Amino acid sequence: MSDNYFEENRKFLGLKGVIGRRDFIVNYFIIELIDVLLWSIPLGIAVFFKPGFLSRLLDSALSAPASQPFIIVLGMAILGLFIVPLYFSSIVRRVRDILGEEDDNRVYLLSSVLAVICYISYTPVGYLFMGKWLVIFVFLCMMCWEGKITSKKPKSDIIKFNWGAFWGTWMWGLINKVPVTLFAIPLVFTLGILPFMIICGLKGNEWAYEKDKEREVETFHKTQSTQATIFSVAAPFIIIGCTFFTFLTVTAGVAGYVKASPEFSKKFDTFVRTNEEAIVKSTFPKIELTKDEYKFFVSPVTWNEESRFTRASAFKTAVNYVILQQEEDTQTDKLQEPSDKSKSEDKFNKDKILKYIQVSNKTKIYSSFNNEILAEYYIEPSKYESLLKNLKTKSDLKNLYKVLETGYKFNDHPSIP
Repeated sequence: MSDNYFEENRKFLGLKGVIGRRDFIVNYFIIELIDVLLWSIPLGIAVFFKPGFLSRLLDSALSAPASQPFIIVLGMAILGLFIVPLYFSSIVRRVRDILGEEDDNRVYLLSSVLAVICYISYTPVGYLFMGKWLVIFVFLCMMCWEGKITSKKPKSDIIKFNWGAFWGTWMWGLINKVPVTLFAIPLVFTLGILPFMIICGLKGNEWAYEKDKEREVETFHKTQSTQATIFSVAAPFIIIGCTFFTFLTVTAGVAGYVKASPEFSKKFDTFVRTNEEAIVKSTFPKIELTKDEYKFFVSPVTWNEESRFTRASAFKTAVNYVILQQEEDTQTDKLQEPSDKSKSEDKFNKDKILKYIQVSNKTKIYSSFNNEILAEYYIEPSKYESLLKNLKTKSDLKNLYKVLETGYKFNDHPSIP
């Protein structure tokens, strides 16, 4: 064997040398970041431009692996073919470090077995045997297992988890002149932000010290500790601020494009409606809408486990579904606007409330086991019509909503199969 057989190789890719636990963890989260982006971005595009796809996806999520849409199965299999070789690169070096023996046949055999386990998690077979959890367990073992080679190396005074970099990401990066953290800004709009935050925490000290090697280690750690305290305290505000900024940015962008493109507006409206329908159908396996009653069926086992708030939310979802269906059937999505805008808005709000109550009075949730009533709603028409007529102030509106909440009747002890 060559003299550099056990030489430490901290690179992202490469089969030569060994890799320590910390760098293995970093590589793992980099691969997880790539994995998340490769499936979440195409999925988001597919759901947005093909709203019906979400309904099929929700249905398949609770179904057997054999009934998964072919495009999902094929996409996951192709994704696995790309991701697993990335895993294999780090696995080989980690296994070599753990074994500490100059036996490439044994290293590659064990690494190949672990790689196959990784790939199985991307197949329907992996769904059956909880393949993803098995992979996580295998990687946790490899992360925790001390290597025979790297464990003998002296520990670095710099390499520690940096909580300032974890919570602050790009803001911490601007302070410490680490431009790579700016990738956090576009990643905020994706599911890849969490793996990237962990990477920043793991690599933060190395990145920051690389820019300021002349500083004493003790002074460096004091500075980073101060930043970590500041960003940890500010973390809730940072998260809320970033979420609010993301929401405003997306909303403003969509609103601007909707105004400029009426065709897009129709597509977006269809997208929202279709996705709402998908959520309702995933909540209620059976729905029957007749002239006199709107019936929604749900498992009594599931119903019995839910809180009053969740039950009320489910009922409201059912009511909104009926209203959407009626609007589509009658094509009365928008009311005619009178010349007086304030009066128009007032009438529109009252009409919406009146419509909602009328539909609620005819909506019922039944047990899918024995057709037992699980939830219903009723308020005397004269009662809410009187409230609507006197609806003038915010206080009147609050009183109206309080009265509306009294209309729910829930079955707290349904028959369980």
